Amino acid sequence: MQKTLLYLAILAILGFGVWFFLFSDKSGQMFSSADANFGIRDTGMIGKIFIAANDNPNSITIERKGEGWIVNNTYPVLQSTLKQLLNTIYNQKATYPVPDKQRDGVIRSLLGGAIKTEIYDREGRKMRTFYVGGEVRGFAGTAMLMEGSERPYVVQIPGFDGYLTTRYSTEMGMWRDRIVFAVEPQDIEQISVRYAQEPLNSFTITQQNGKVSVALDTALHNTQPLNEGRVRSHLTFFKKIYCEAYATGMIDLDTIVRQMPEKATIDIRGAGGYHQQARIIYFPIDKRSKNTEKQVTSFDDNFHSDRYFAVINGGKDTATVQTHTFEKVFRRGYEFFMPDDPKQGTPAVPGEVRQGNSPIRQLAN
Repeated sequence: MQKTLLYLAILAILGFGVWFFLFSDKSGQMFSSADANFGIRDTGMIGKIFIAANDNPNSITIERKGEGWIVNNTYPVLQSTLKQLLNTIYNQKATYPVPDKQRDGVIRSLLGGAIKTEIYDREGRKMRTFYVGGEVRGFAGTAMLMEGSERPYVVQIPGFDGYLTTRYSTEMGMWRDRIVFAVEPQDIEQISVRYAQEPLNSFTITQQNGKVSVALDTALHNTQPLNEGRVRSHLTFFKKIYCEAYATGMIDLDTIVRQMPEKATIDIRGAGGYHQQARIIYFPIDKRSKNTEKQVTSFDDNFHSDRYFAVINGGKDTATVQTHTFEKVFRRGYEFFMPDDPKQGTPAVPGEVRQGNSPIRQLAN
């Protein structure tokens, strides 16, 4: 028993010695905990985070608004990016001060390219200001410096082997929610889908006082009854439709989009003044496209099989969207007037006519 206590005492002394060596300066003075207090254990108190990089003219401000967060007082925040940052702020810990032999170099690096981070509580009071650098050479961790301190620290997340700099991004594309359409089916007043290459397949759905109707191109004289269930099912597709990424920074983006043909224009109006339009533009074939060597049998085969461009938000933004995400909304107008097959749940195909090189399904007269 006495030997056990002796061993514990020796371990405690050794542990204190290591801690003292790491967290003291040359004169033996302990560092203030405020210099190394980079984590915030109650992230629910956070109301605003400001991020600015020395080498980037852009800055990011994410702030609570009502029940959600917005970025730069304009766009909803992408939840996955926000969650990662809040988890980082919660878990990051100073492991030890940057060793003296690297201290000057790290400070110079921080002065030249650090990311300044200011964190405020819900009442607008500043909680932390610190500078985020890059990976500390030879050490697993990220260099950080608390405002007002002269000692940078190596900061880590326990159990995570990597550096944290990229989590403090100042790129808007990393922070913006990627919603293209977000409207509840009962709030939709009108959906218009106009196909540039197949205009006879265009349609407009109108919903008023709980009743739905579908208008087709006047060239189609329909006598079939409306498949109302299919129309209402279609309205549910627009609750949440996301883009893949914003194309900001893509070389010659405007020129490429201008040269590519249009697939369709989707225009939705809803309750409370909701209005969103997306011009879906074909994406050029590249080496990653599945139809690079595919035989061309339709107009779409001339372009990328997995994605389109989408020009949204009144033309202010261009994004890439995945084909499989939008396939479900690319209905042809005649489909809303076809009865469901009781065996397969799919309608029989009516006669086909052609417009140019594109097949157009036409309703029976």
